[in-house]
Amino acid sequence: MHHILTAPKHVFVILFLIAVGALFYAGQASAATITWDGGGDGIQWSSTQCANWSSDTCPGAGDIAVIDTATTVVMTEGTTIGELLLGSSGGGVASNLEFKYDAVNLGGASAALIVTNGSGGNGNVTIYNGATVYHTQNTISGDYNIYFDVSGNFTIESGASINVDQLGCEGAGSAPGRGPHPTTGLCTAGQAGAGGNPGDGAGYGGLGGRSHVNTSAGNIYGSATVPD
Repeated sequence: MHHILTAPKHVFVILFLIAVGALFYAGQASAATITWDGGGDGIQWSSTQCANWSSDTCPGAGDIAVIDTATTVVMTEGTTIGELLLGSSGGGVASNLEFKYDAVNLGGASAALIVTNGSGGNGNVTIYNGATVYHTQNTISGDYNIYFDVSGNFTIESGASINVDQLGCEGAGSAPGRGPHPTTGLCTAGQAGAGGNPGDGAGYGGLGGRSHVNTSAGNIYGSATVPD
């Protein structure tokens, strides 16, 4: 005679929950905290300079990237991580992140600094007191901008900033201020709009600089409320 043993239903439920919990834990455990130590060239955040990070490993999807020393880290390409902590939680540390590439026009979203809550990361960006994000100075090319794609919270503490003052298109010499050309994206004389005086600089989202105290301010391009 054969005896068939049937486990109670609640046993299968418990085993199922254990299995799901193990999978969840494995997903969470995949996230690593990777800290900038500047052991490579001490400057670039790029796939060719992973020696700048702890264990000589670039932060990737799900990882927590930490830049908590007084330094300037220069991004030269887009990447995907799980969380970004810029500066020190205690405040007062001048940790700077500089975007030195065209994050908007070269590849669209793929060129962004993507911070997502997949693979164990929480998708948050925190810029602590004393830390700053900016892009490289534009002149006549308009090559540099900032692009974050964040799935969690983006926190800028008091005393921290995203600061692009005087980093846009430069003045156009003897022509009205430069602005981005609608097709090429280059900083082109006269593209900042009608009006303006020779030598006036264009301003992003607001009036630009004056070439002389007696002239009106430069033209406006872009939106202060919906920046790109």
